Amino acid sequence: MQNDNAKFKIIGLGNPGARYKNTRHNIGFMVLDELVSRNPEFKNRIIKPQTFMNRSGEAVRKIKDQQWVVLHDDIDLPLGTIRVRRGGSSGGHKGVQSIIDTLGSDEFVRVKIGVSRPPQGMEADEYVLKPFAKSEIGELKQVIDAAVNLVVNSLGDRKFEEETLQVKSDK
Repeated sequence: MQNDNAKFKIIGLGNPGARYKNTRHNIGFMVLDELVSRNPEFKNRIIKPQTFMNRSGEAVRKIKDQQWVVLHDDIDLPLGTIRVRRGGSSGGHKGVQSIIDTLGSDEFVRVKIGVSRPPQGMEADEYVLKPFAKSEIGELKQVIDAAVNLVVNSLGDRKFEEETLQVKSDK
């Protein structure tokens, strides 16, 4: 079935390899894995860059005439928050900046998935490469589920509205 949303490509940001699998920086990969698990028809529309985060733009270099949806972690949002935005700066996210630099444009959809700020005394670069705490796993699963639903529903409507979602925890 060919329609307008066939031009959407969904790129989840993360780092390749087992070492990074369950880290905060890999939440984009986690969402894509769940998306394809539930919706196998999306398999040919997703991209998981294998270049490491800071060179994510290399994955989009040769793909033309696409509307991009970029799923990525955001330390400025608490875990449980998902924010959809179109355009704007990278907000200091090096993977997003790499995509902006490669495309020569910031006009793409970002699905920012909150992973919370690092604890006092820990650098952000170190924090995002650490796995989620056991106490966060329940909420993480809810966030991944909400992000998958957001992508599926937005593609079904053929548009991504700027919005902020709060995922409620069952704590």
